[in-house]
Amino acid sequence: MEKKVLTKEEVLEKKRIKVKPIIRSRSFFRKGHDGEFMYTGCRRVYGLPYDSSRRSFLDPFLKEGEQEFFEKALNQKEGALNLYDFHSKFWGTFNVSLDREGTELNLENPSDALIYRIMVVSPKFANSEADKDVIEHEYVLIDHDLEEKVVSEKAEIKDKAMDYMYKLKKSKKNMYNTLRLLGKKPDKEASMDWFKTELYKILDQSGHTPGIVGLRQFLEVMDDSTAENKIFVLDAIESGEIVHSKEGYRITDSRQFLGKDIQSVYDYFSDGSPEAKEEKLKIEQRLNN
Repeated sequence: MEKKVLTKEEVLEKKRIKVKPIIRSRSFFRKGHDGEFMYTGCRRVYGLPYDSSRRSFLDPFLKEGEQEFFEKALNQKEGALNLYDFHSKFWGTFNVSLDREGTELNLENPSDALIYRIMVVSPKFANSEADKDVIEHEYVLIDHDLEEKVVSEKAEIKDKAMDYMYKLKKSKKNMYNTLRLLGKKPDKEASMDWFKTELYKILDQSGHTPGIVGLRQFLEVMDDSTAENKIFVLDAIESGEIVHSKEGYRITDSRQFLGKDIQSVYDYFSDGSPEAKEEKLKIEQRLNN
């Protein structure tokens, strides 16, 4: 049966892959030291790994017919890329030499496309940022275009946050309430500068570290259509109109049970029921007196 001959459109991609070193802290090497990852001028050579248990090289090909495609594209004889040839002249010499800067692969280029496939199956390369912690990995493969998209999206998010801050920092009350909605307990009498400083600290936390309030939570608060209702609840708790005990939250005056957690209290006053509206109106009147 004749093997299907793949076209370059079926194998090659219009994509760039960055190969970046994974720099880890090392004993006796301060951060930024010339030998922190690899000394200047040094290089490491990587080729297709050989699996002695299977008596073959690891299979780098993504689909049937790629071996034949690369043999033709790289001007090799038929069978030159045979994975079961331990003494293969091709696999013995086809490799990539990397320094401390890494490299960038153009997957429209057959040679780079094959190098990329070798890196994907090699234990020395992490296929994504999420795999960087594996101690055996020395470099990480990053989709250049995807990375640029992520950077662009992060810039847009930061711009959106700064637009909110431009409006927010004009009002001490709004900054105070925003910090409260973010779970902070600011001093109401603190200065405008203090409120701004605390909010900018939050904006600087752009990651997703559990338990750390940052940019993402700030935007969630600013985009929250129920923020006004939540501020009402916080004011009511602060003034003693709503009390919290082991069993949960209650309205002090009527003893109406609101729920076991703060979200239940928010939900009670936002459900639009006549009872909730009446209780809210009473509390608001007392708060305004």
